[in-house]
Formats: sequence, structure tokens, C-alpha cells
Amino acid sequence: MQSTHRLLRLLLLLALLLTLAAPAHAQRPGPAAQPLGVAPAGQAKEEACAALSAQEEAELAKLAELKAAGQLSGANYQRFLKLSARADCAAEVAAPEAISAVSTYSFSQFAGTYIPITGGTVHGTGTGVDDNNYNAVNIGFTFNYDGVAYTQVGINANGFVRMGGTSFSGSCNYTPINSTDTTNCKNLVSALGMDLQGNTGGELRSQTLGTAPNRVFVVQWKDFRFYGQTGESFNFQIRLYETTDVVEFVYGAFTKNATARSPQVGLKGATTADYNNRTGTNWAASTAGTSNSATMTLSTSSLPASGQTYQWTPPSPLDPPGCAINPSPGNGAIEVWWDADLTWMPGPGGTPTSYDVYFGTSPTPPFVVNQAGTTYDPGTMPYGTTHYWQIVPKNSNGSATGCPVWSFTTFAPVTPTYSQSFDGTVTGWTIENTNLDSYVWGLQSTYRRGTTGGAAGIRWNTSAPMDDWLFTPPLQLTGGTTYAVRFFYRAGSTSWTEKMEVKWGNANNSAAMTSPAIFNDANINFTTMKEAIATFTPSTSGVYFVGFHGYSAADQFWLIVDDVTVYDASDPVWEWQGGTDTDWFKNANWEGGIVPGELDQVKIPAAPTNQPTVGSSSEASYGRVFDLTVDPGATLTLAATHNLRVNGTLTNNGTMQQTLNVPLATPTMFLNVKNVAGSVDKYFGAQINATVAALGNTTVKVRGNQQCPLATSGMLYRCHEIAPTTPNLAHIRFYFTEPEFTPTGHPLPALQVFNYHSGGWNLQARGTDSGTCTTGAVGCFVEALNVSAYSPFGLTAAGPNAVRLASASAEATPVGWLALMAGLAAVAVAALAAARRRRPAA
Repeated sequence: MQSTHRLLRLLLLLALLLTLAAPAHAQRPGPAAQPLGVAPAGQAKEEACAALSAQEEAELAKLAELKAAGQLSGANYQRFLKLSARADCAAEVAAPEAISAVSTYSFSQFAGTYIPITGGTVHGTGTGVDDNNYNAVNIGFTFNYDGVAYTQVGINANGFVRMGGTSFSGSCNYTPINSTDTTNCKNLVSALGMDLQGNTGGELRSQTLGTAPNRVFVVQWKDFRFYGQTGESFNFQIRLYETTDVVEFVYGAFTKNATARSPQVGLKGATTADYNNRTGTNWAASTAGTSNSATMTLSTSSLPASGQTYQWTPPSPLDPPGCAINPSPGNGAIEVWWDADLTWMPGPGGTPTSYDVYFGTSPTPPFVVNQAGTTYDPGTMPYGTTHYWQIVPKNSNGSATGCPVWSFTTFAPVTPTYSQSFDGTVTGWTIENTNLDSYVWGLQSTYRRGTTGGAAGIRWNTSAPMDDWLFTPPLQLTGGTTYAVRFFYRAGSTSWTEKMEVKWGNANNSAAMTSPAIFNDANINFTTMKEAIATFTPSTSGVYFVGFHGYSAADQFWLIVDDVTVYDASDPVWEWQGGTDTDWFKNANWEGGIVPGELDQVKIPAAPTNQPTVGSSSEASYGRVFDLTVDPGATLTLAATHNLRVNGTLTNNGTMQQTLNVPLATPTMFLNVKNVAGSVDKYFGAQINATVAALGNTTVKVRGNQQCPLATSGMLYRCHEIAPTTPNLAHIRFYFTEPEFTPTGHPLPALQVFNYHSGGWNLQARGTDSGTCTTGAVGCFVEALNVSAYSPFGLTAAGPNAVRLASASAEATPVGWLALMAGLAAVAVAALAAARRRRPAA
């Protein structure tokens, strides 16, 4: 299990490095995807970490030579990655059985004396000493490092020495201790690991001093600087001591310019997990690094004094061991994957020969096993549970004492509604690199939904088809319930075609995705985010996963997924919650934590203090919905320019409003909403044409299916309120929909316009109308001419004492009134019921 995770973690890191370093594909400059930082899944341990055969070792050596010569590409490159990953994984699994580990070396720091060497061998001088490697340099005696005897080293100009005489290349990306290059960058000591270059008078020299058995091998960097800089001079040595096998860094005179640097200082063993490094800003009081990427600060105010000495001493095998260090999962970790392995490193003291492992759900965990290795597989752990563990190292001279009890909590399944916007920290998602290439699903921010945040994406491989999975966290689902998966997706370019399917199953690996695809699109060549909703129904209750499978052909571009939601399909309505402000385009303002799309039913309730405003956005998928309902008491505001589009039905039971500038003699349309294509009108409010002088900024409010504030004599299906800055004369068209007023028996030309002012309803001069109001029409209107008083307006076919579109007559009966009130009561009851079943925001 742990071996599988190590390989896939290695592949994640390789993918990131290669993505960042790879030259841009022709005409396809794309973003670098950051690995999702979650536990990998779905690859057999035996295949991932099987030791190489003799034939495979020879093949890997040949491929490494081609790589060093810059002649490795295509399928050979993929083969090199696969073999080197297996070799490293197998070595890492075997590493705990080694005699020693650099993490067990004890450290001391003190003020000493810097004594330059002048003899020995000069390896390079001047500014030409830049990224150079000097291989197979004789130490002059046998030096034991990390349990292995060496007589030669390789010296790199960038401040570090690698053990062994094997030729090595590269500069470990100027980060030797956390470099993932396991061919060239292991078993090394780094005194000032960064991009160094000799000054004009610079010199790189080595010399063996003293007599057996107390000789010391010294490597000296004289008058160096950070690459291409001026005003800097660094002098330092690495010293290796015979017999004691002590490693020592001694720093001389340092001059620094204004630009701060972060060198890596410390020891590295056979793997990136075996390190013993330093960090801090005070070189005289450095502290142990807690990760292999820790650095020291080198600046004008943070320099080593001349003679500052760092010393590492290997443990004596005759001492009892100290307590284990570097636990993984870390102490107090949360959201740990349920099948994680427990790993640790030997601490200071004698070399352990075995470890007592204590593990359980009690704060005093029981003993479970004594073992030789530093990895323990607890099996599948229960979800959402705190586990406690303790490691007690042992050897023939005794056991470690006072060792701490560590704890961690496993990931708890999520219960829908569950959403992930990929805009911040992503937890619980897993990936499967099924084709074992260098590219996996990761986070990127170039192609996304919205103007900020990120999305999940995977890029092309020039020579191999995409075969990569992205899995949701574990979902606790109820048998017999239909669930919907809502997501948005796109390609990186219209010039290349991506392919993706969505499946579900009871584990986060491709083998468990046994269901038929619930979604499949093999023609993704669009760059505007497209919404999809797929449904599935598990037969039994339990934990399930949804998997997004990219299977594009080789040499395409980017495949993107964003804003994923899993929810109970029986409740497809997404409510506005206004959790942050009034901005329609913010995820945090919506139920489920995702801005809805054009397939969604949306409701604006009256409860939120922040009522929504729809403005304009460069994100084309924002502001598009299928059905939209404004509840009684709710208000929806449209900005002067807005993205609101409704493909289904727009029902205004509350208030819709918009403010626009009304110039002279230019008809201005308010509250006009169209479908996504822009070809069908879904709602009209009013049209104002100033006839004498401009009205300036004018606000139009349309109250639907409710009584006007002053219309005490009756109920209106629409109440228009118009408030201009300057109330000059204007012709106004008042719009309504056919469902709001059925003109049977009451011809449209018979409708009149009344407005309320001076304590009563006043008849307005009648203009034109829209003619026949056909079934379902939204563009029906009547027109009032030369309006001078702006206050609530109503439409009726009779006098002002029965301003009611429910019957469009003055003969509204008590039965009709009661029926209307009963209908409104039903709306209120339905709204209350919906509020009670409303899902909480993610």
C-alpha cells in the first residue's frame, strides 16, 4: 500500500517538474498544473515497486546515458520514467533495513576557526566554475556515510558533494536535499546548496590533510557568489573526517548584496525522506528543518560569521536508540486517508534493529507488532476516527524511553450536498495515473470558471493517449436515492478535441468504476464552460466515489473540470443565500457554494438580508439559468448591463428592479431578460420614451402577483413603480405576460392604465397596445401617453375601484377574491416547505 502511494507521489512530483520545465507545445502555451496534494489511488503495489531484473537494470542504465546526452524522447522517455520510478520505489522500501540513516546523525553548531587550504587539487577557477561537476575525486581514505563505505566523491560547484565515484550530471535543480532526481542527487552533503558561480578570483579546490587514522578531506569554495550577481563573496568548506565519519561545514568570510537567498544546508541519504538539515535566520542558532525543502536565510543581516561550524556525527551502534522522529501522518494530522501507511525515521542514538509498534483508537494504544522496517500498514481504518500510535526503537543494548504517542484522524465521508470549487485548498480528492505517464490531474488557474480561483485540469502527452482519473472524496450515500453530479467543463483550445466520461463506484480506483458511464463527451472542443448534470442511484447505502476519466487521444491540449456538486436529485432548486454580499457571481452567496448554470432551477427567497444583483461578467457561464423564481418579499436587481439569461420560465412573485438612464426621444427598455441564445424574450418590465426632456436615471420596479402599496381597492398581478430623477412627460409601455392576464372576453384594447396620486387612482391617456396577447406571451403591453405623475401604476378594463388583472373586469366577485387569496396562501405554504427542506451551504 505504502509503496503504491510512494510511486504515485513520485509521479505527481515528476509531473509537476516536467510541466514547469517542458518547452511550450507548438501554438499551445498552457498553464502548469499543481498536483492536487491528495492521496493517490488505484495501482498495484507489486507492479509499482517490483525490483528491476538484470535486463531492466541494463536497460535503465542505457536510457540514463541517452537522457544525459539529451537524446531521450517519446516512448523511450516514458520507459525511463517508469523504470527509474520502480527502482527508486524498491530502494525506498528496502531503505529501512539499512545500517544507518543520516536522520539519526546528531548535530552541533559552534564558533570555530576557518583555516583555508592551499594545496591539493584545483578543480576550477574564475567565473567558468558554474554548474560544473567534478567526478571520482579521491577522498584519500575510506569514509562511511549513511551506512555505506566510500573512497571517492563528486563535487558540484553549487555548494554540495555527492558520495561515490559514479559520474553524475546536473545541479539537482539547485535544491540538492529535496531534489527528486534519485540518479544524481542522493547521498550528498550540502553546505550552501544554491545556484553558485565563481567570482573572477574564485577557486574550487580539494585536499586531504593529516595522517591515518585521523585524516580529513576538505573541499573548499573560495570567493564564490550567487550566479550573475555582483558585490558578493562566499568562502566555505566541507570537511569529512576519517575514523569518526563526522561531516563538518566551516564558513569563512561572507559578503552579501541586497538580494536575500535561501540555500539548502544539511545532509541527504538515499531517499528524499532521509534528511538532516537546518533552517533559520541566525546562523549561530539554526534549528532542525521539518521538511526536506527547509532552507537557511542568507542576507545582509543573516550571514554566517567566519569560523561558524556545523557538525554532524553518526550514531554509535553501541548506544541504545533514541525515539523515532518524522512521523507520517504528522502528529495531529486530520483528513488522513483511510488506507494510509504509518512511517517514521530513526532518531538520534544507537542504530535500531527493530521497532515495537503500538496502534489503536485509545489514547494508550496497545502493542501490535515488533518489526525491523520503518513502515507499518494498519490496513483499512474506519472513516472519521482518531487513531493513536507509538514507536519504540530497540537494539541489543536496550530500548528508547519516553517516546511520544502520536495521533491523527482519518477522513470522514462527506454527505451530499457536497461541492468543490477548486478555488483553495482541496482535500479528499484522489487521482489515478493509469497510463503511468508524466501528466496527472492537478490544480491550475489559467483555464477556470470565473475570474478568480482555479480548476482541475490535465494536459496533453505528445506521444501517449490520456488515461487519467480524478475521484471525489468518499461520499456517504443512501440506497435507493437518486443523486445528481453537476459540473462544468471545457477544453483548453478549440483546435484540439478532449474526451471525458464520468462513472461511479465503491472505491477510488478505475477497477471499482464498474457502472456504465453516467456522462460521456468525446467531442470537447469548446472553451466556454459548459454545464452537465448526470444522475445515478446506488442500490444500497454506503460509501461511494464519482470518477472523472480523461481519455483524450495523444497530442491534444488541456481538459478542464470545475465547480463540482453532488446532491440529492429530488431537490434540484438552488436558492440564493447571500452569505457574503449581493453579488450574483460569487460562489459563497449560493446554496451548495457554486454559482448556478444554465441547466439549473434557481429561486430567490425573501429571507436573506443581501438580495442579489446581477451585473455583467466576463465569465460567460455566469448569469445563465434554466428556471428562475423570485419569491414574495424577495428583490432581484438587474444592473444597467447584466448577464441574466433564462432558458425556461421566469416567474416574478416578488420584485424585479433596474435603473437606467432615460434620454430624450430614445425608447428605453427596462427589465428585458432573454434566453441564453439571446433570441427569445423571457421577461419585460416597461419601456419609457421621454417626449419633452430627458428623465435621467430612472428606476423601474415591477412587483409581481402582489398588491400595490396603495392599491387598497384590489389585487394586481403586476404593480409598476417608476421613479425618474426628473419627472418629465413620457410615453410608457407597461408589459405583462399572458399567464398573468388571460384576455378571454376582455379584449386587450379595453385595458386602461391607472396611476395612483393625490389620494386616488387616475386614468391615463391611452396609446397603442401590443395587439393580441397569445398564449404564453411575455411581450404583451398597453401604453400610457404623456405620463406626468410617477407613482404606482395598474391595469384594468374598468374603473379604478377594481384594479385587478385576475378578472380584468369591475365585477370581481367575493368568490374570485377568496380564490385569489387562497392561491397566494398556497404559494406561501410552498415557499415555507421549500425553506424547510433547503440544503445548507457547502
